[in-house]
Amino acid sequence: MNTLRSRLQTIFAIATLLLAADAASGALTLVKPGQRSHIIVTGENASEPERFAATELSRYLEKISRVRLGIYRANQDLPENQGDRVILLGSAAPHSVWLELSQKSEDAYIVRTVENSLILAGASSRATLYAVYDFLESLGVGFPRPGHSHLMTQRPEPLEREETIPRRSVISVPPVDRMEIPSFSYRAMLPFPMIRDRSVREIDWVAKNRLNWVHLITNTDLSIWETEEVREVLMPQIRKRGLHVQGIGHSFFAYIPIERYGAEHPEYFAVIDGERAVDPKKHARGGLCVSNPEVVKLMATNMSDFLKQNPEIEIIDLWTNDSAAWCACKPCQQMQGASPGPDGRYATTTRSYLRFVNQVARILGRKHPKVMVNALAYALNTRVDPETKPAGNVIVGVAPWGRATYGGSDDYYVPITEPGPVNSTLHPTILGWLELTKNFYLYDYYANRSEFFPIMDTLRKDYAYYKTIGLDKVSTETFMWDEFNVWAYARLAWDHTTPLKNLVSEFCRIAYRSGAKPMETFYMELERQKWLWPQHRAVLAPLLVEAKSLAEVAFDPTVVAKIERLELWLEKDPQKTWPHDNPPPPLKD
Repeated sequence: MNTLRSRLQTIFAIATLLLAADAASGALTLVKPGQRSHIIVTGENASEPERFAATELSRYLEKISRVRLGIYRANQDLPENQGDRVILLGSAAPHSVWLELSQKSEDAYIVRTVENSLILAGASSRATLYAVYDFLESLGVGFPRPGHSHLMTQRPEPLEREETIPRRSVISVPPVDRMEIPSFSYRAMLPFPMIRDRSVREIDWVAKNRLNWVHLITNTDLSIWETEEVREVLMPQIRKRGLHVQGIGHSFFAYIPIERYGAEHPEYFAVIDGERAVDPKKHARGGLCVSNPEVVKLMATNMSDFLKQNPEIEIIDLWTNDSAAWCACKPCQQMQGASPGPDGRYATTTRSYLRFVNQVARILGRKHPKVMVNALAYALNTRVDPETKPAGNVIVGVAPWGRATYGGSDDYYVPITEPGPVNSTLHPTILGWLELTKNFYLYDYYANRSEFFPIMDTLRKDYAYYKTIGLDKVSTETFMWDEFNVWAYARLAWDHTTPLKNLVSEFCRIAYRSGAKPMETFYMELERQKWLWPQHRAVLAPLLVEAKSLAEVAFDPTVVAKIERLELWLEKDPQKTWPHDNPPPPLKD
């Protein structure tokens, strides 16, 4: 029987010899009128993400060429006269490729041509999917944003023109032999707010842009998990892409809701202003009595029940509610080693919070030994307590809300190592946490402002510095979905050395198409001026006019709509800034 398995054994043998000789010459033609097209081959027992990768490759190649490539397993019959015109995906790759990848991180992948064959294979099935999207991008495909995610309300599925897809009858590939390895091991994005249809598009975008963690957020309202159909809709989307899952945000009241336990067990809840805060309306953002052993047990039990229902979760959040409320009972004060001030607020609550998290994590670890518990260094829990080390199954995330928040500072405009109202304390805080634990990530806010926020040059400098101090995990909340910032974040999380001009040029090519050139100048000017951009409207406005005119001539309503949104932003002054003693720092590169 002329099966692919037997045919591939010959191909693999040839491939091994050719790789050893570094023999790759001439373009590889996958699709051409009048010529037999290549086929896509997966492993005999291909995983769901690998099968999805094959489907995506076939689907997008058909969008480009109007020719659909067949998908076969390695143990199927070979089409007549197919020869070695095959695209080998994932586990169908030669053994020599797997030997190379076995020494690399789980997200590493190879894109390689060998004679008439193309190899797209990753160290994991998820990485094989990355290889497919990387290859499609090399053909000119682009994934700038997931539809209308900048809007808070759900919208219909985006038109195909949201993504940039070239049209051609011939698909040829020059010789290539490339291995890709990410700069950061944990590259997360939070579909926030978690609205089902929007989140489906964002999960798709996460994989296409080679992020690897989806951080699902309900915060204290766990009913959102049901109403937005996480198990029925979102989890299958995550699973078929092989992505990691984290959840669920600010969660004290998600697992111990005040409505359920407040009346019968007021002792579970924080003492605020001299009384147990158990009124659901008045204390919706209250807190728990973290020194109460029964609260520790109940939290561990309820979190365990949630994990049993959602076994995909690998990191489970145990964050305080989104407030500075903290229990002032005597045992909690003793646990913290401090008392609230005259205003009823603690200076810091890190010690008692982290000790509470550690206690819960130790119990949870007995039934869920592979799950990490996330403590968020946020608000009053940001300051490092050198005497309290996170447990081995606890991962700490630092959330520098003050670096981006409205009405605060805008320290994102200058690198983390340079002084600023927030940077001056945030920088040593990061270093302090890294001394306590390597299970540490940054929870950033690159897209939380509905205005221009040109910070990608700063991010490049920050990421280069993070690599020197051993910070290996990064993430961002999306919220308002600043298109360039979120896309560039994903690119820099994969390769932090990417030059700013390359980032801007590639984004403008896929996001603004015919209007790309003036938009390149526009974004570079924003990055150059940073907080001073309002002083340069006379330069920026004509660039938008020119780009929109080009998009109108090209009959590209998607791009026209994007630019019109930017024109509205250009009219608004930033909601805040702080007085900088120095001009904007020069662009890196």
